[in-house]
Amino acid sequence: MSIEIHRAVIDALGFDLASAVTAFQDARTAHAQTIGEPAPTAHPLVELITRSGGAFVIIEPPVVAPPELPPLSLTAYAADRRWRAEQAGTVWNGWPIHTDDRSQGKYLSELQAITLGVRIDGDPWKFADGAFRPVSNADFPALATAARAHVRGVFAIEGQLIAAIEAGTITDQAGVDAAFAAAPT
Repeated sequence: MSIEIHRAVIDALGFDLASAVTAFQDARTAHAQTIGEPAPTAHPLVELITRSGGAFVIIEPPVVAPPELPPLSLTAYAADRRWRAEQAGTVWNGWPIHTDDRSQGKYLSELQAITLGVRIDGDPWKFADGAFRPVSNADFPALATAARAHVRGVFAIEGQLIAAIEAGTITDQAGVDAAFAAAPT
């Protein structure tokens, strides 16, 4: 008779079950030659297998293929490419600026601070290259507008792509990629 043991149990043991069974069987055989010595002990599973004749079978988990995901639609691909382009940043006055969602909110906060008169003129601004540079209150709206123009531009590209996809003039990801590659940053 052999005992069936699931692979997860074998993996959780932390030792080689076959070797442990063999070692315990050998210890029991050697113990039979002794008098007054305590009987050897082992992990309860090793003892059970040994009492059952020493045979066991490992039950492997069934191989389950991961579910097939539907292919990314071309319009979803265009939206993803737009989002990546939106987050990638742009350049203002030769300096790289952030255009990610969080930075767009920061531009609005700074514009509000200027309006309220609480932003110090020439406060340093951290640019996308990590450098802090002074930006005057008079220049800051142009910086924020450059970020907005970039974001609006990539949304416009996405809108044009959706129309082209629906019209059948763009039929693959390469066409979407080409439209974004041709866009100014």
